[in-house]
Amino acid sequence: MDFGGIAKGYCADELKKICKKYNIKSAIINLGGNIYNVGNQPDGKSWGTGVQDPLGNNGEFIGVITNTDKSVVSAGDYERFFVKNGKTYGQIFNPLTGYPANNGIIATTIVSDYSIDGDALSNSLFVLGVNKGLKLIQSFKGIDALWITSDKKIYLTPGMKKIFKVTDTKYKIATLKSNGG
Repeated sequence: MDFGGIAKGYCADELKKICKKYNIKSAIINLGGNIYNVGNQPDGKSWGTGVQDPLGNNGEFIGVITNTDKSVVSAGDYERFFVKNGKTYGQIFNPLTGYPANNGIIATTIVSDYSIDGDALSNSLFVLGVNKGLKLIQSFKGIDALWITSDKKIYLTPGMKKIFKVTDTKYKIATLKSNGG
């Protein structure tokens, strides 16, 4: 057990504080899966952050999140995994079973004010799945989420619907149950 699940988020938040301290109004903090967009772009437009295609090559994305002064954190089983006896196991473990999470979720993304929150929640939502994850995310204010499933569906919280645009037509937006059930 280590703090790798929240360490990048903590570092991104500390770097954001440094930007604010030195009056840096426009910056991208990129810590490999953890992005913090400080302010707007130099031309005044909001930032666009690509969401990695978990079934594609590194750098291919399924859509873009438009935001200002927000953290965008993704988690998934597509970058860190291991293969044993021909079976692939992701690096995000379900604490109730002790085994890698295996519920049809292949990636999650969180948009929040604090990157450390995004780190913790992106992994939690990956383990919980769409319905239980929605119930958890609804208990927070100002945090939005998306889930990508192995059948290429994208589930979005209401706030995420306003800032996310699908760019890869292989993926389709699916409807969340508002009661979290």
